[in-house]
Amino acid sequence: MPRWPGGRRRRPDDGRDGADESPVAGPRDPVFGYFSEPQGARFRSLVRQTFAEAGVEVVAQADHLVADDGRQFGLANLAAVCLDVLDDGGEKSWPAAVRQHVHTVLKATAEDVPLGELSRHDVLARSYLRVIGRSAVPPDALEGYGYARPMAGDLIEMLALDSPDSVRMLTDAEVQPFGLDDLRAAGLENLVKEPFDSYRVLNGEDGEQLHVVLGQSVYTASKLLVLPDLLDRTVGTRHFPHGVLVAVPFWHQLAFVPVLDLSVVASLQLQVVFAARGYEEGVGAISPFVYWWRDGRLSQVSFAAEDGGLEVRPDPELLEVLNSLGPPPD
Repeated sequence: MPRWPGGRRRRPDDGRDGADESPVAGPRDPVFGYFSEPQGARFRSLVRQTFAEAGVEVVAQADHLVADDGRQFGLANLAAVCLDVLDDGGEKSWPAAVRQHVHTVLKATAEDVPLGELSRHDVLARSYLRVIGRSAVPPDALEGYGYARPMAGDLIEMLALDSPDSVRMLTDAEVQPFGLDDLRAAGLENLVKEPFDSYRVLNGEDGEQLHVVLGQSVYTASKLLVLPDLLDRTVGTRHFPHGVLVAVPFWHQLAFVPVLDLSVVASLQLQVVFAARGYEEGVGAISPFVYWWRDGRLSQVSFAAEDGGLEVRPDPELLEVLNSLGPPPD
C-alpha cells in the first residue's frame, strides 16, 4: 500500500501563516524546511533511536521510516510536534515529545481494526471527504483508487477513514461494499461538522485582503468541498454571485478572497504568493495554486511558469467577470 498523508496533529503554528520568512538560518532540511540541516539530521536520528528502544528497528528516509517488518511511518506529523516544542524548551524537549508520539503511533498500529470488522455505522461515522494534490503524492499512489474524483488542476477528491491517531485513504475494494454515494454523503456531512480553530483577515498595504482559515484538523483545507458552509461561518454569507478565489496550500489552511470589486486583482496577487509559500513551508502539502470557485464549480487560476515562478491565467469566464467589476467602495 502506498503511504498517504495522515495524522491529526496540529500544524506548526509559528506565526508565519505562510507569509513571512522562516527564522531558520543557513541551509534548510530538504523536506522539513523549518529545520536547519543539522536539526533535521538530529531529528531523524532521535526518532530512529526511540523506535529502536520501543523494540522496532527502522531505517530513516527523508520523509518517512521503514520498519524491518515492512511497516512505514510518516515523519511530517512528528516534525510538526518537534517544531512546536522548540520555542518552549529547545531541542532538549524533543526526546519526551518523540517518545510520546512513538508510543501513540505503535499503540494505534497494534490496535488498528480491519475495515471488515467495523460496522456500516462506524465506517460512515469515520469517513471524510478529503482534498489531495496530485503533485504532493507519489506517482503510483493513485493505483487502486479509481473512484477518486478530479476537481480542477492537480486537485482530486478522495475518501479517508479517520481514527484517533491515523488517517488512511479508502481503496476501491474498501469503498465498494459500502457504496460510493453513501460514503461520499457521509464524508460531506462529517466534513461540515469538523471544527476549525481560527479565522482571520490579512490586510495588505494597498487594500488587499486575504481571508485565512486555520485548523488543527488535517481536514481543514478539505472544507473547500463544503465551501458555502465555511463562508457562512466566517463572513456570514454563502452567496457571492461572482464566486471566490480559494487556495488550499496544505492540510491545515484554506485562504479565500470573495470576488466583489476590482480590489480582488491586488488581493489575487497576494494570494498567489501566499499559497505558494504555504505549500512549500506547511506540513501536509496539497497545492501551490489558486482556484476560482463559483456555484460549486472550480477552475485553476495560477499556474507554474516556465521560469520556475507562477503566473496568473484566468479562464475566459473569470476574465469576463473581472472586466465587469467596478472599483471598491470609498
